[in-house]
Amino acid sequence: MIRATVLAVALGLIVVPISELMFWPVAMWRVPGLLAVYGLAALFCMAWTEPLGVRGWIVIVLAGGIFGWLIEGVIVGEAYEAVPFSLIWTPLAWHMLLSVAVGVAILRMALLAQSVWPSLLTFALLGGFAGLWGAYGWTALEVDLTGQGMGFMSQICLAAMMLVFGHLTLDHLPDGTMPNAIRFALSGLAALVWLIAWGLPSGVVALTVPLLIGVSLWGLARLGGHGPIRWGRVPPRRYLAAFVLPAIAIPIQNWVKDAAFVAEINVLVAMPSVALGAGAWLWAMISALRARRATPPGHASGSRPGD
Repeated sequence: MIRATVLAVALGLIVVPISELMFWPVAMWRVPGLLAVYGLAALFCMAWTEPLGVRGWIVIVLAGGIFGWLIEGVIVGEAYEAVPFSLIWTPLAWHMLLSVAVGVAILRMALLAQSVWPSLLTFALLGGFAGLWGAYGWTALEVDLTGQGMGFMSQICLAAMMLVFGHLTLDHLPDGTMPNAIRFALSGLAALVWLIAWGLPSGVVALTVPLLIGVSLWGLARLGGHGPIRWGRVPPRRYLAAFVLPAIAIPIQNWVKDAAFVAEINVLVAMPSVALGAGAWLWAMISALRARRATPPGHASGSRPGD
């Protein structure tokens, strides 16, 4: 239970800034609630992947899709707004690719690299994207948070600190895997929330999210047999690279916030990332199917695509 709590806190500290704080104005009072909800959603994904002993990019994509559909189709109803586009845009193109693949996986690998340059480059690219998207996000939504929002500079600095503390917490995560009780408890909670919030009121269209989550879990189950996930330990000085994120994001957001193209940033990002997100999930599912077929019986611990 202690390990699960620490893992939920660590993952919440990572996915909240890279899902919300770096890109949209957020009222300060909402941050604790976001940490709790996002942390539990991320813990749900880990509760299903850790006991199966699966790793690799295929797993990151499938788990990221599950995370995205939990957030957008269980916690809120964004996934049902414009089906099928809404089933891909925020769940896969945003949460899977950005929150999970970049925030958890790529950033973690960069921090663990032998050289500091991957960390600097990753934080720099995040800062550039946060600055550009932040110009759009604050122009579009800050008026709704007059007197409540923290402002872009404060939020981006808070986001960088949360990313550091999240990954730092993973450095000290105890070894082990998720108990079955936690996996089933989180699954039951997610099912209950979905049923009350969307299943009963929305009807057939709401079935798409549990169906997609179930198919993804089925794909994960076919990939079992790699052993427990090892998070590694980042050299403490490596976290100084996080200062690059606000150092780049703040001036970019300030320079471009009044530019004419800012209103189109969401469209320019959405179209290619939707194609990439959908393509990545389909690739992961096809790879999961082929992995079991290509493995002779009794060789479940062999290599899998995506490692």
